[in-house]
Amino acid sequence: MSPERMKAKLQGMSSAATKVFEVVPIQTAWSQNEIYRTLNEITRSTMDTHIFRGCLNTLKEAGLIREPSRGHFQKIAIKEKKEKDMTSPSPKTAPLALPTKPTKPDQPKANPLDLLSDIAGKLRAVADDIDSAAIAIDESIAESAENLGKLKQLQSILKSLS
Repeated sequence: MSPERMKAKLQGMSSAATKVFEVVPIQTAWSQNEIYRTLNEITRSTMDTHIFRGCLNTLKEAGLIREPSRGHFQKIAIKEKKEKDMTSPSPKTAPLALPTKPTKPDQPKANPLDLLSDIAGKLRAVADDIDSAAIAIDESIAESAENLGKLKQLQSILKSLS
């Protein structure tokens, strides 16, 4: 996998998946428990185990990590591009012409990979916003459940007094 492709795939991931990816080693395969423990030590917070496993599965499906043995994960090695001799193109392959929007003379043409990278960055920002909203909703639900428990306790006390 090229560094650009890996970067583009990571930009499309949630912040939780990105944190998990940063902890997964590239040289050796670690168990889920080792990765989870290291993640908690680095971030100094705990991630729900279901979310953690979902992040590992998402990263594996995206091709960013692999599972050499059941329950053990490691990063995919990044392959550097080799310089090719561009002086004599092969007659069998013709370069692809990508359709582009007409640009203003003073505006440089955008690279398609840069466009995809920008879109992935925007999508990642939206995914982060969704994650933040989900966490806020979860906290609100937990608070409501706590308040409901207090209300039921108060009701039982009032019933016992009457």
